[in-house]
Amino acid sequence: MNIIFEGIDGVGKSTLINAMIKDLESKKELVRYIDELTQDSPISEILGKMLSDDPFFNLSNDFPTSIFESLLLAADLHYRQEKYKYNDGYNLYDRDFLSILSYQKEILKEDYSNYMDFYKPFKDIVMFNLKPIDLLVYVHAPIETSVSRVAQRDNIEFIDKQKKFLTTLKNSLENELIPNLEKDNIKVLKLDGRDKPLNNVNRIYGEIGYGKN
Repeated sequence: MNIIFEGIDGVGKSTLINAMIKDLESKKELVRYIDELTQDSPISEILGKMLSDDPFFNLSNDFPTSIFESLLLAADLHYRQEKYKYNDGYNLYDRDFLSILSYQKEILKEDYSNYMDFYKPFKDIVMFNLKPIDLLVYVHAPIETSVSRVAQRDNIEFIDKQKKFLTTLKNSLENELIPNLEKDNIKVLKLDGRDKPLNNVNRIYGEIGYGKN
């Protein structure tokens, strides 16, 4: 079963995933945690270097183009798909295709006036032969909550540009990308990341029918 967790930085995705892993393991279930940049991907070392200095995917001097970054992320996504798509148990993805699309669109928009010429076929590549998605969990919280959590987690002081970037991502996810997925009959569960993690875990169980058989 593939369950994808999405949302902007600082909404509580990792906390929720960890609570679900702990609960499933206590029930002797087979569960895998699959990070956005999986450690055993042949591409992960390059991506890790590229993204290590900034939680907002800003480009480093070593990788001067957003297009290069986008293509590497797409390749890493499809590597993970091939590796995990047919496995038994519960695959919990800490970010996946939706984050790639939302983040890269905003980065490309800043760098290229004709970004849609690249983004449209790029989106088709990312979505091509997408693995079965049993549930996409969209975790949300007020933007001020996200800003406060990320600032504390990464020990950084937010600037207006970073806050604006997070706000733009949040609006894009909630007003464009998530509604489009729902139209395509992908099952989406929206959860408040400020709620108690186990309460949200139980809501996920209700959506996937866990414990009913």
